[in-house]
Amino acid sequence: MPAPNTSVQAYAFEERPGGKGLNQAVGLARLGERVRLLSPIGSDSEAAEILEYLRAERVDTDYVEVRHGCKSPRTVVLAIKNGSYLHIGWKNEHDVRFSSNFLRTAAVRQAIEGASVVLLTLELARDSVQTIFSLLAGSKRCPVILTASPPIEGAPLSGSDLRSIDFLIASEWELQYILEDTSDDDSALSPQEIIDRLLLAGVAVICVISFNQCRIYGVSDDFIQPVPAEVVLTDQSASRDAFAAALASRVAASGSATERDFHYAYKGSPLNRSRAGQRPAVRVRVAGAGSGA
Repeated sequence: MPAPNTSVQAYAFEERPGGKGLNQAVGLARLGERVRLLSPIGSDSEAAEILEYLRAERVDTDYVEVRHGCKSPRTVVLAIKNGSYLHIGWKNEHDVRFSSNFLRTAAVRQAIEGASVVLLTLELARDSVQTIFSLLAGSKRCPVILTASPPIEGAPLSGSDLRSIDFLIASEWELQYILEDTSDDDSALSPQEIIDRLLLAGVAVICVISFNQCRIYGVSDDFIQPVPAEVVLTDQSASRDAFAAALASRVAASGSATERDFHYAYKGSPLNRSRAGQRPAVRVRVAGAGSGA
């Protein structure tokens, strides 16, 4: 990273459709199952490219709401020489957000109620996330997988929200934003304390993916944890998207997940080599909510 008032030169530049909602939807659609993406999107040339990409990947975009006159969100991914990645997000949530009545239409409600599994990310504006949780609480008929990214800004999720989550996927860094204000380091909770509180609050299962391992919490005492990866994980964000899609492909079939399913999701995700938009195939019958960019 350059020091203040200095500059450095990059070795390459690439631009492609991405975002957690898009990545998970495309990953699932590549298994040949029906996928509906619920998301607001801008109306610029990038948004058009995103829609074309989704349709080419056989993702149903009937529930993608175009926000006219708005620029698509961006995530700047900086690839460092040592193989690590830095992410800088711009959600543009004041412009690219669902209109007030979109999520409460009968069509959207039926799409959610008819899903085999719902995948939700925190890319949406906070009020949209709350609306989706309220819809799930009112007519929850299938498992819910939440990827806790990007981290929550403002008040933590409510107790009723947490009780709606069947599978929470996060890094240790993201977990700390679910329950507490991280600005006060003196009262910061440890990752294990946060996990224990989330389980007590009603989250059924928590999947924590770190640099080279995946730990599953909320399972039986005789559960055998996935074997750590042999290579240190660099791009954790993309890997969690792949893990979510792979897990959803198993959950949709039976409504739950076994030890073998978690191992499959961890080993099947491209943990050490994936980039947004370049993910191997996984799929499921699912309605997923997430960002369109």
